[in-house]
Amino acid sequence: MRDCHADSLTLEQMGAAAGLTPFQLIVAFKRTMGLTPHAYLTQLRLRAALRRLHAGQSVVEAALSSGFYDQSALNKHFKRTFGMTPLQYVHARLS
Repeated sequence: MRDCHADSLTLEQMGAAAGLTPFQLIVAFKRTMGLTPHAYLTQLRLRAALRRLHAGQSVVEAALSSGFYDQSALNKHFKRTFGMTPLQYVHARLS
């Protein structure tokens, strides 16, 4: 997941790679990692977006290159996790 976080990953693909059904994958992953595969993938994408924002990419570029469907999806997850939008984060870093 770390290497493919920007790709469109499905539970079926991940389960097949691990030799598990999607349901078995969710249960095993949550037991091991403490998060569902989707939540873990979102966290990986958020960290990637942060790195890209630090490197000076625009919010749109950071969103798309990190695996989010669009800027709106990044905004939603970013605000839920960090309490501010990516643009507010960029402005706060520059201040």
